[in-house]
Amino acid sequence: MKKLTVYVKKTCRTCAKFVQEAETRGLTLEVVEFVDRPVLTEAALADLLHRAGRRPGEVLRKRDKHYKALGLDRSLPPDEELIRLMVRHPGLLQRPIVDDGRRVRIRPRVDEVLAGDETP
Repeated sequence: MKKLTVYVKKTCRTCAKFVQEAETRGLTLEVVEFVDRPVLTEAALADLLHRAGRRPGEVLRKRDKHYKALGLDRSLPPDEELIRLMVRHPGLLQRPIVDDGRRVRIRPRVDEVLAGDETP
């Protein structure tokens, strides 16, 4: 398996568990902190979502403080605007995000990533 890029929030327990298990199982990771140090552009996030086969509204983190503050609990804006909001407030995005260069998975289990490497 090639190196995986894993987008995390440093204080996220789900992210920490994923990284720890992946490293224990011998996966090579590039861990990117994307919440406290925003690194995703709108184009990069749109690409990740496209390769994950997901729309922005499907990967919203509803427990983030901005979810209600921005009125996203009442109605969602068009995808392009939602991507802009996610870039501005990256805590809105579920995590970890795992990119193997071909496919992107959002909040996967390590087994899912390993199984995906066996498919052509």
